[in-house]
Amino acid sequence: MVVGLKPSISEFIARMIAKNGCEAQVDFKKGAVARVETLRHSATLNWFFIPKIARAIQAAATVAAEKSTPKTSRK
Repeated sequence: MVVGLKPSISEFIARMIAKNGCEAQVDFKKGAVARVETLRHSATLNWFFIPKIARAIQAAATVAAEKSTPKTSRK
């Protein structure tokens, strides 16, 4: 796990996933989370979430959970 501040974290991840002689650009905003898998001398960006995407996923999960819960009344 790596934790860092902008702009160094963006540059660090970009250098990890770029092949020699190539450039990669990662716009790592505040609150973003990325998973980078490393194997020997290479790295792969598996996923990258910004807070806006995380909130959308959470909202969709909440709506799905509400629809699947049967409404019963207790008297």
